Amino acid sequence: MWGAWILLSAATLFLVASCARNVPYWDDWKLVPVLLRLQPPSLAWIWDQCNEHRLPLSKALMLALARLSGDDLRGAMVGSAVLLCALPAVMLLTLRRLAGGLSWTDLVLPVALLNWGHQFNLLFQLQLHFVLAIVLFVGVLMVLLRLVEPAPPADAPANGPGTWPLFAVALPLPWVSGLGLCLTPVLVMWMVWAAERAPRPSLRRALRLCAALSTVWVTVLLFNLPSSPASGPGFVGLGDTLATAQRCLSTALGPVGRELWPWSGLYVTLVGLATVVLLVRVMLREPERRLGASVLLAGLLSLGGLALVIGASRAGLGWEAGFAPRYVTVMAPGLCLAHLAWRLHGRGLGRRGVPALLCVTLVLALPFNAWLGLRDAQQHAAELGALEADVRAGMPDVDVARIHWPRVCPSEVVLGEDLEMLRLRRRWLFQPGG
Repeated sequence: MWGAWILLSAATLFLVASCARNVPYWDDWKLVPVLLRLQPPSLAWIWDQCNEHRLPLSKALMLALARLSGDDLRGAMVGSAVLLCALPAVMLLTLRRLAGGLSWTDLVLPVALLNWGHQFNLLFQLQLHFVLAIVLFVGVLMVLLRLVEPAPPADAPANGPGTWPLFAVALPLPWVSGLGLCLTPVLVMWMVWAAERAPRPSLRRALRLCAALSTVWVTVLLFNLPSSPASGPGFVGLGDTLATAQRCLSTALGPVGRELWPWSGLYVTLVGLATVVLLVRVMLREPERRLGASVLLAGLLSLGGLALVIGASRAGLGWEAGFAPRYVTVMAPGLCLAHLAWRLHGRGLGRRGVPALLCVTLVLALPFNAWLGLRDAQQHAAELGALEADVRAGMPDVDVARIHWPRVCPSEVVLGEDLEMLRLRRRWLFQPGG
């Protein structure tokens, strides 16, 4: 199991090393003036919205990684890869502790989270906020499982073990982006509900305090949302919303989810519904395991709610909107949570059969996800590499902008202005020896 994790982590890092380019892409150009030292960073820049999101924590991390890497935009891409590689390791360690060991079916976790189908979020600097939000979200769930699933020993200290990691992963989540903001409310409601049922006074106090602070953060951010989405026509009807949400859910299988539609949507939906039924049954019939089951249920409901939000805001963009490659990283943890639920709470045939089904499905999909992801990653690298080559060859900025903007930037004007500023300030590829 750990050998598979190491191999898939190495493959993920190899993809970034071979296909990442030190070239801004699409919305990255909005960040260029600060990240490449054309303007000094400020709190206003940290707080300024980007499309539908405010990204204070993500922008601060991108700025730090850019400075640490010598103003190389690939620093954020490496950061995304490292975070994503750490995620299945954390889940495997948690599962080993709670289940008493690992099974071959646990291969689901690294295969779902480390296939090359995640290439879009790994090779696009701004997508650090997607990866960071998912890592913190899953981190909250794993911390909560460790706190509530095992029975504490009789001689445990009064304050209980490990409540501080809860604050470390839960409180930053809403500040990452709109993605983290959408994932937080269900977790807050769970904390309020669980605070009256937690086994230790210290844990009850920690849950109440974390819920209160998270509620304040969410309220502040909601009152500072943009008045309207930066893209998309908004809500276009319940039917289109549900269909787009289901397409989004199907990307949990990777890019192959689009190729296998509608069967991929049906598969993911049935697995999700069966897992919800399992967890509700455990909560009703096994009071001593209610809190652990409810953590996984809260995680699944959070991801389902996020899929509905995506469906409501993107349905009007057409049939393809739900299959956007950035959603692979967001939805893949749903299958991982389903796997944990059946491993920890399943009974009889279901305990062995459902994890085996998930494992076989994702392992069979792995070569197809690798091929689709590598194809798109190489095309992305070629497009950015062509811009880089023309800049290095001394092509005039207006010509570079005219030729390349449809593939790398939302606006020819923005691309031309940024290239001119970078040339005048001798930054990026224009600096001596660049």
